[in-house]
Amino acid sequence: MHLPWIEAFEDIFSVGITIIIHGLELMGVIVVVTGAVKAFYNYFVRHSLNIRLSLAQSMAIGLEFKLGGEILRTVIARDWNEILTVGAIILLRAALNFLIHWEIGHIQDDAKLIDDASHPVDPEKTQTINRLHADGHISDEEAAQLRAKLSGKTETHDS
Repeated sequence: MHLPWIEAFEDIFSVGITIIIHGLELMGVIVVVTGAVKAFYNYFVRHSLNIRLSLAQSMAIGLEFKLGGEILRTVIARDWNEILTVGAIILLRAALNFLIHWEIGHIQDDAKLIDDASHPVDPEKTQTINRLHADGHISDEEAAQLRAKLSGKTETHDS
């Protein structure tokens, strides 16, 4: 039984998916290029050294868009060679994404260590806060606020 409307629907579906794939690919490229230009500007014009995190985040987001396009490409794959090729690309992009997210975690950990090192805490004052808290003179929240103030970080709590 030959149904021409099914073939027409298949063609329209394939064209629609292809347009969406190209759109996702373009979005990924735009995100990566924008992040690279921003990092370039921050490094050379503003002389900022903290560009690794923003660059890595833009690369990760760009790869997510491109990965989405590759996943959609499996919908219109017609033979096993095409499916295997798309699968290999998906695995490669997923591995890259994993490595970038791992690097982002390390960059954030390094930034926290640097931030903590730039706000040294007086051990005597910390012991006093702990003693007041242990004796029940100040609440958990008050102790946390005092510790934050002591380390140079301010916490705000809405009541």
